Parts: sequence; structure tokens; C-alpha cells
Amino acid sequence: MDQVRNSASQLSLSGEPGGVAGEHAAPILSIVIPTYRRNDCVVDNIKRLLPQLDRNDVELIVLDNCSPVPVAQSLESAFGPEIFCKLKVVRNAGNLGLTGNSLRIFEMGLGDYIWPLCDDDAILPNAVEEVVTAIRAGRDLVYLWFPITGGPVHRKPGLYHGLLDAMEAEPNLFFIALSANVFQRSYFLSRLRFGYLYSYSWAPFICPLLSDADNRENRIAVGASPVAESGILGQAEKWSKLDACIGIRTLLELPISERALKCLRSSIDSFTFSTPRLFMDSVVLHDNQRWQLFRLFVERKYGAISLRAAWWLLLAAAAQSLPAMTRKVVRLMEHVLNRRLLLDVEDRFARS
Repeated sequence: MDQVRNSASQLSLSGEPGGVAGEHAAPILSIVIPTYRRNDCVVDNIKRLLPQLDRNDVELIVLDNCSPVPVAQSLESAFGPEIFCKLKVVRNAGNLGLTGNSLRIFEMGLGDYIWPLCDDDAILPNAVEEVVTAIRAGRDLVYLWFPITGGPVHRKPGLYHGLLDAMEAEPNLFFIALSANVFQRSYFLSRLRFGYLYSYSWAPFICPLLSDADNRENRIAVGASPVAESGILGQAEKWSKLDACIGIRTLLELPISERALKCLRSSIDSFTFSTPRLFMDSVVLHDNQRWQLFRLFVERKYGAISLRAAWWLLLAAAAQSLPAMTRKVVRLMEHVLNRRLLLDVEDRFARS
């Protein structure tokens, strides 16, 4: 198996491109940027992308989740009307939310493969060529994954037979960063119902493949070269880690085998932020619902009746009763420790 992976790594992830641009009537790759209210980030990313798109086997689509200022308007202001000869803008009739927009990417474009690029992840030079080369070298791949600088990691590049094979080689949620994923359109569309059934999870876009995790006929490529930098465009903090940790655990409700479930649970446990960090996430937001979510997280992680759960639930109850005092105590601790504990966090599901 290791020999297969090593040879596959050389072939599909660093080999010479197969064929020439224009060989196919339809593009091989559709790059889709789902976005909401981050027009400046989209403009910045398109400036980075345009030098890489002097080819006709790749198309670029911006999926505007009904931003208050239409993204098409910002693009025309930045590049002029001729920009719409180089890309397409699709504007949703209403805001579908983060998960809804992340699933709608599969309906966009004509490419055999879809590469979603988060609006605040800055694409790296030559990334498009890197992705297209890997696709052309292994056209029967159902899924490709590439590193994102500052994002989750997979330390063993190569070919894998099924998602479970790749997850056992790297027991973390390496697929959690949307920009790291390249999907075979036909395969994911055929199982897209799992994405919508589990849209309340934090990663519905991977649910079609997770639901088929044991299928060794699903060939998967893991790349070695980064294709983007994570979250460097716009503000650094844009989502709540508490929301992510609660949402991602709902993936365990997928109808998968015991072996796959055990592997997924191990991967989720490796992803979950520390309970103190999530407690701080609750403290910073003046919102009773945040405390309810923290209690839900504690009960799911430690069990409703356990000493550790009782301790954290008691602390959360005390903090909720005396929120102002709790924040003063935390600020005092920050001063004594000379370390920032409270984080400025937004709810990504409300603002993405």
C-alpha cells in the first residue's frame, strides 16, 4: 500500500500536466468563490487569480449570498465591465446561510471538478496549475485535498482507497477547510442529499463522501503543496469556535459503519478546542444563548452526568449569573498572566 501511495504521489501530485489547455470543450475545473459581505476580499482574491486563468480549461464563478452591496457591483468598480468576460457572478435571491451557500457550490459551473475557494483564503501563485495537473493525472479521482497554509494538515501525501483510508492515515479533520477540497462534481451531486440532511453540521460539503467512507473504490489524492493561505484577507477572527465544536460533532449521526464511526470520533476529538478555550468564547459574547451552547458542548463531550461535566456546568452557571464579575475576573487574570484570554469572536453562521 505504501508503495502504491508513493508512486501515486509522484504521478498525480507532482507529474507533468496531461494534455493541453483547450483540449476539452467544457472546462475541467470550476473555481467557485462563495461569499457574503466580503466584497473587498473577493476583489483581492480575483486579482491573485486572474494571472493564473489565461487558459480555457478552468472557469471562475463568484457565488454571492445576497450581500447588501452586490459583489458584481464591486467587481465592476475594481476591474471595469470587461471583468465579466473572465468570470461569472451568481447572486442568490436570499441569504442561504453559510451551510446553504457551501452546498450550492455543487450546482455551479460546467467543470468536471469543483474547487471552492473561501473568500478570505488568499490563493497562492501557481495553485491553479497544481490542481489541474493533479486532476489530469488521475481523472477517476472522486476527491482531492491540498494543504492550506495555517489550516488543517495531512502529513502523508499520495493516493488513498476511500476516505476512511485517508482518515486513518491522518486522524484529524484535515478536510474541514473548504478551500482545501476539490470535488468530482458527478460523484458529489449523486450523494448531495447527505449534505442537506446534515446541513446543521459544520462541514456539510464533506458529508456525501463521509457517508461512503468505507468504499475503497473511491480514489482520493492528497497533495503536498499548499494552494492558499488561510484567512489572511479581512479580519482574522470571523467565526465562533464553540459553534464549530458543537456543529462538527453532529457528523457522528451519519449512517456509517462502526469502523468509520470510531475513526471519525477520534478525528473529531483531535479537532475539538480545549474546554477552557470554549469557556472563554462564551465569556466574551454577551449572549445567554452562548452559555446554552457551552453547556450543550460540555454535556456532549463529557456526558451529562460526570464530575468533569458537573464542574464545568457549575462554573458556567455561576458565570451566567454574574457575567460582569466573571469578565472582570478574567481581565484581572489577563493582567496577572500578561496573556490575552478573551478573544474577539463573531458568529460565522450569522455573518458568512
